[in-house]
Amino acid sequence: MDALDSGAMHEERQHNRAPLPLIYMAKNQTPEVPKGASEITAWCLRTLLDRQGVVRHKQWAVVAEVLELSRAQSNRKLSGRQPLTPPEIELLAQRYGETFLQVMELALVATMEPALLAIDDVRLQCKVRLHPKTSSPPFASDYVALGGPGQWVVVPASGVTMSAREVDLLLMQRQSSPSGAA
Repeated sequence: MDALDSGAMHEERQHNRAPLPLIYMAKNQTPEVPKGASEITAWCLRTLLDRQGVVRHKQWAVVAEVLELSRAQSNRKLSGRQPLTPPEIELLAQRYGETFLQVMELALVATMEPALLAIDDVRLQCKVRLHPKTSSPPFASDYVALGGPGQWVVVPASGVTMSAREVDLLLMQRQSSPSGAA
């Protein structure tokens, strides 16, 4: 796991002993993703607890109960100062009927951009994580993105003769089929 980012922005409150990371997520906005692995897993856990209706000031108690930790240890895990292990995340996810992947999915998609996957006559909405720099053929990736932010079109790299952004990660969700369709 990554070391904690000592340069992370914090909000200090006089009534709290420890600074709180500035992480806010509003509907229809891309959330600000923490930098280090410990902060990301803690952020995903807090999001799970928020989604389940656990108020922020009681979240430490849930983590302490499920993981059999002290209040101090629980607060360190929730703030990202102490890493959460995959088995710990799994235990907390199971408490609310979710899986490890459902809890961690937000970290995966938060840094991805919307795109349109175009293969032959098929067009599918997707999300992509692109290589940071534009590349020229031949490409190392099987897929490349053409266009720009908010208008990416992902196509197979074979046959592309212009510079493009290589696709590092491509995520598609299963499309709902009409009722009665096989």
